Amino acid sequence: MKNRSSYEFLNCGHCLGSLIPDGSFLAVDANAEIEVGDIVTVVIKPVAPFVDHDAWASGKGWLGVTKIFLGIEEGRNGEQLYLFGQINPPLIAPVPKSALAAVHLVTGGVTPTGLDSVMTDSDQAGMNLLAPFFRACGTQQPVNPDWRPPKENEAMTRLLALANAEGY
Repeated sequence: MKNRSSYEFLNCGHCLGSLIPDGSFLAVDANAEIEVGDIVTVVIKPVAPFVDHDAWASGKGWLGVTKIFLGIEEGRNGEQLYLFGQINPPLIAPVPKSALAAVHLVTGGVTPTGLDSVMTDSDQAGMNLLAPFFRACGTQQPVNPDWRPPKENEAMTRLLALANAEGY
């Protein structure tokens, strides 16, 4: 029986290099605690300054992004800023907690046939650039553990599960 706190999604893009290859089918636990350095799925609300990001992502059929959780800092207005990173190219994205629809832990996955999730020298160089920005913030609870992908994605999830079972 499937865990009610879990869901799956298809990772699109190269922002995490070969750590999470494009086309990987990833599993998420929406109730799992998150620690600095974990791979997470991030769903951002369409609020300023993320309105253009939402339009861009929605236009591609994406619900969110897959990133490395770097920690939490306090913003100028006192609000918590969640820090997310990527390694290709190395970038850091500060997102106010109020702009987060969900942040959930990626617990596993399957890479496309012929690819693995071994970091290359380039990936390691990108990770080395992120290292100074890791923030000790202790174990964090997921943001909005009740969030799930919309029902219209269930057909895609079933199709990807079938592909996964057949050795995708």
